[in-house]
Amino acid sequence: MTVGVHPLAGFDKLLHYKVPETLRDQVAVGSLVRIPILNRLHLGIVGEVGAPVDFPLDRLKTLAAVVYPFTALPPDLLGLARWMSSYYAAKLDGIIEAMLPAAVRNAASLKQEKLLSVVRQLDADEVAALTKRAPAQAKLYTFLAQQFKPQKKSLVLSRLGVTAAVVTALVKRGDVREETRRVERIAYADDWSTGEVVASQPHRLNTEQQAAVDAVARRLAENTFGVTLLHGVTGSGKTEVYLRAIHDALAAGGGVIFLVPEVALTPQTVARLRGRLRRSRPITAASCGTAI
Repeated sequence: MTVGVHPLAGFDKLLHYKVPETLRDQVAVGSLVRIPILNRLHLGIVGEVGAPVDFPLDRLKTLAAVVYPFTALPPDLLGLARWMSSYYAAKLDGIIEAMLPAAVRNAASLKQEKLLSVVRQLDADEVAALTKRAPAQAKLYTFLAQQFKPQKKSLVLSRLGVTAAVVTALVKRGDVREETRRVERIAYADDWSTGEVVASQPHRLNTEQQAAVDAVARRLAENTFGVTLLHGVTGSGKTEVYLRAIHDALAAGGGVIFLVPEVALTPQTVARLRGRLRRSRPITAASCGTAI
């Protein structure tokens, strides 16, 4: 198996690598991988699966590793990056780097947490014997037995003042289960994360807004590429036109990139979109704004 990789190393060129047998099930278009360039390992995005043209396969280097068990840049976004590179005459590697969140570009590990729960109910005599033999274990077991759902290991250890060895002992005995769960990162998980109630209610459009909404709707209905420029001073109601266009695009099964001109406006803009659309959208912060 051979793949073409877009290296995130400051030069715009597709490099090909052989994929080891052990990694073939994990590699797909859009995967974030580690590749050797000269004497160092760099990150790259898999752009294609297939052999290079006019280059001997036996001279190809081997892919070093797959960073995540999922595609860091889905094929549709990779296609968008290629279109942007052609349309704006920009380097593809720079566009790909801008699309990837900083944590992904830095190969940050997945955020995980360990949870504890009781798997075997002890009777009163067993609890009494455990209390006499290992008071700390009994204290931990009793606490967990009173909970309705698994508890974070770090929080339990801190609250009860026990060590990880106490957990290990109960796990080995089969009384407690320790499991690892991936933590879903929620952008702007604060008081604004559920949206604004007032902004969720569309208001009546004025004549100029209605004309703009109709023009954008016609463009969207054509399902072809086009550019529409809204001209209006601050407070003239352009955002409402954007919101209605976003709603129509999502309802048709499309996607939207919403650029915010000032980073300080990002939280309120996210809240307004969530309130209006009644959904949480993936958010990627970039230097030019925020993609919703």
